[in-house]
Amino acid sequence: MPKVSREHQESRRNQIIDAAVKCFAQKGFHQTSMQDIVAESGLSPGAIYLYFKSKEEIIKTIADLRHASENEIIAGAFGSDDPNIALNQLIETFFNSLADPEVRLQRSIGVQLWGEALSNPLVHEIVRQGFTESKNALTEVLTVYQKQGKLSSDLSPEVIACVMQAQFQGFVLQVALGEPLDIQEYIKVIKHWIAGSSFKTKSIGEGSR
Repeated sequence: MPKVSREHQESRRNQIIDAAVKCFAQKGFHQTSMQDIVAESGLSPGAIYLYFKSKEEIIKTIADLRHASENEIIAGAFGSDDPNIALNQLIETFFNSLADPEVRLQRSIGVQLWGEALSNPLVHEIVRQGFTESKNALTEVLTVYQKQGKLSSDLSPEVIACVMQAQFQGFVLQVALGEPLDIQEYIKVIKHWIAGSSFKTKSIGEGSR
């Protein structure tokens, strides 16, 4: 059997994942079968099962890719010592990404995962792992800011991280439900809400005046 390149393998995996995302978005997790994913991908069943043994394995890969991307965004934003700059970048990157139809589609899959997690132990673990990883990444940096005197000492960095997560997840849910939300107005409100009440700096919206 001829060997295939790493690039070819990665291309095939992405082809399968893209097909699965389309199927999940159209039919939902329960209604989507591996046969549906095979048909959407244009590959043979053997090719699909060579990379993924089950629908749940595909779901885990989709979630892992999203969680890795989120953690990369968090790490990039908090490369600054100034919480104003860091939170500006973090908020704008996360919320502005929802203007992209492809990102909204991927986030709608995430909303389905939340619902599935309530009754499916495997999906529950996948979702919890993602929440925990991003919460820990946020908490770690917020703790540093607190030690530097840039964050109120009477507030829990972990709870602030959870609140930040909840704000974005709530917005994702509203977008998934088709609410006609103005992303820029939401960004403006969230900047003042988070920075104005927690950080010992001027409001994030003030810039360098």
